[in-house]
Amino acid sequence: MKYVYFPFNIKNFPKFVGMFLIGSLIGGSIVLYYHGRNYDTLYVEKKELESYVVELQNTIDRLEKIQEEQHREFAVKEITVETNLSDAIRNVDIKAEVGNLLKDLIGENVEDINSELVLNILDNRIVSVQEKNYRLSVKTLTISKKIQVYLSVTDISGSDDGDQ
Repeated sequence: MKYVYFPFNIKNFPKFVGMFLIGSLIGGSIVLYYHGRNYDTLYVEKKELESYVVELQNTIDRLEKIQEEQHREFAVKEITVETNLSDAIRNVDIKAEVGNLLKDLIGENVEDINSELVLNILDNRIVSVQEKNYRLSVKTLTISKKIQVYLSVTDISGSDDGDQ
């Protein structure tokens, strides 16, 4: 068996240093190459993700705008009141009073309106029109983009000339 003996002495010292430096340069170059390639890959991925974030932010902005438009689409736009009165003048005045009671609902989202609350506002309410008192009784209440209220109006001031 033959042993390779590589003695360390002053004569071989420059060879050791030279081989060490060449090995270090080659090893460093290989490591730098792989790390550089990984860095480039990560840099490209970072740019793609930043682009994706901008795209998602634009999508979020568009969806918020669409949601805001839809909120306006599902908002109450009109209130109509129908009564059983035959007197046209008193009928208009009662409709105006009821419209005044419900005016704050215009522009509200349909889903946010409490129908029980609207019913309690109008049902059995006494309204004074042209020095006469009328009791309102809600027959039908429809809440959508257009709130429709059908009222039965009863004269409670003792006179029956405005009642049907």
